[in-house]
Amino acid sequence: MMHGGHGNIGSKAGIEFYKEFLADFNAAVDKALGEIAFGSGLDPATINSHTIYLPTWLDLIAENVTEALRPKYGKYYGFEDGTPSNARMAAISMFFYQ
Repeated sequence: MMHGGHGNIGSKAGIEFYKEFLADFNAAVDKALGEIAFGSGLDPATINSHTIYLPTWLDLIAENVTEALRPKYGKYYGFEDGTPSNARMAAISMFFYQ
């Protein structure tokens, strides 16, 4: 048994499930990073500051990752609330520390 700090105490099957989820999650973030160009979703003629580029890009990645994982993981506790913010954080890490 293991308790990773969130949720119930887990079995070996539960740990394997989380490992599979994390692999799928990382693959989805990596794929989104390769498909969504920085600056997507914005029309430069309609904005008055460069500061909107990063949050818009991260929101598009978060939406893409969440939609990609929803068919397999969407029914699980915390998916809708946790996946977008986790995808934003993972995208920052994967992009800046690659």
